[in-house]
Amino acid sequence: MSAIKWVGVAAVAGLALTGSVAAQATEQHQHQRYVVLAADQQADIVGQERARRAAVVEFLREKAARELAEAKTDFRRAAKKASAALDTAKGKVDASTQRSAVQAAKKQVAAAEVADEVTALTHKVNAVRKTVKAKVKAYKEEQERKARAAATRQSAAPATGISSSSNDGDSRGGSDGWFSQMRSILNSVGGSGVRLVAFDGQCGRVWAAACSKSGAIMVNSSIGGWSYNRKVWAMDHELAHQYQFRVWSTLMASDTYRSLFGSNIELLANCMTQARGLNYSSQRCSGSQVAFAGGIWQGRVG
Repeated sequence: MSAIKWVGVAAVAGLALTGSVAAQATEQHQHQRYVVLAADQQADIVGQERARRAAVVEFLREKAARELAEAKTDFRRAAKKASAALDTAKGKVDASTQRSAVQAAKKQVAAAEVADEVTALTHKVNAVRKTVKAKVKAYKEEQERKARAAATRQSAAPATGISSSSNDGDSRGGSDGWFSQMRSILNSVGGSGVRLVAFDGQCGRVWAAACSKSGAIMVNSSIGGWSYNRKVWAMDHELAHQYQFRVWSTLMASDTYRSLFGSNIELLANCMTQARGLNYSSQRCSGSQVAFAGGIWQGRVG
């Protein structure tokens, strides 16, 4: 090979090598650009994911706070209704356990951070309200039943009367205005709320100057001839029967009554007057009889 050809070949080879190196550099540069772009894109994706997750977390936090607030509002409504039910129970039924349960639930709700916990407590106070309402309803039904039974007992209570077999004169004013006087006397012994009626003397199957039926005392004009003290005693005696009628069922079921009085309702009325210091009747009562009889004035059957 001549020197000129060699130089030419070398020059061509040099050019080829130079072009190859330049191409490699360009390729490497572009690769680096791709790597950087990919890294930037990956960083963007990661940033976007983090932002998305943060947004989700914030949304869930706000949603939980909103649900908790709504649950507490529902609880307050339920607690208010339960408190109203508890108020209706006062003086009627024992609702102390239910009242304590509502107070405890209020404290738990105040500290609660989860809506589900508050909702569970709302269900609890709703159940308390239903329990209290059922108790009050049962109480009212029982009172109505007792009232009906009392009315039935009173309507079935016998007529009781005082005979006018003796007439010892009226020491105050004779027979004129006798009914007005008896009304005044009945008021004076505590019977102003009891109806007084003039009648013909027929008291059940017997004749009497004074007679009691549930809700009314009846007097015959013959009583106008009695002494004033005996009239006072008679009205107190008849008023005693009115108090007996109020506890009639319990009285009739009392073993003590049967033991002390032998089921003699007139003797009991006499002892009731004696318990108040009136001793016109010839019957004298023992201390035990007077103590028992005095309780009837208070609505108490010993």
